[in-house]
Amino acid sequence: MSNATETASQPTTPEPDNSPEAWAAAENPVEEVIAEEPAGDAPDAEAPPLDPNAPVAEAAEPDAEDDDPPPEFWSKERKAEWKKITDPAIRAAIRDHYDEATRATSAKIEEAAKARKDAEAKAQEFERERAQSVAWWQQAGPAIAQALQGKWAHHFKKKG
Repeated sequence: MSNATETASQPTTPEPDNSPEAWAAAENPVEEVIAEEPAGDAPDAEAPPLDPNAPVAEAAEPDAEDDDPPPEFWSKERKAEWKKITDPAIRAAIRDHYDEATRATSAKIEEAAKARKDAEAKAQEFERERAQSVAWWQQAGPAIAQALQGKWAHHFKKKG
């Protein structure tokens, strides 16, 4: 439906003239505005008597879903359960526990990553030392073997 159709079907009330000239021309503009108010909005309108035994209407709770969403990586089932919890203290306790568990898990992951990095560094150091040992034995080994063959050769002779 267009606005023109809606406006035509609704009764219209004349808009008060709020121009500076109209206010200057009025003798008491506040009284005129009050006099123009509909009777239902007047502060002197009689309110129905209050019933002390009437049930108290609870104030509408703000949409908790927007203000305090469930943890991001929860399953659909857990997110549905989260919507059932209306007590902010319980939600805060759950969120604190979830955040604490997340921090602990992150700390363990970082600890494991550091241990792995340290192990890789030690493995690389061992490999360098092994390569140096192999190079030294390849260079010095034949000379040592030559020296030992002449001096202790009688110990290495085959008996037979």
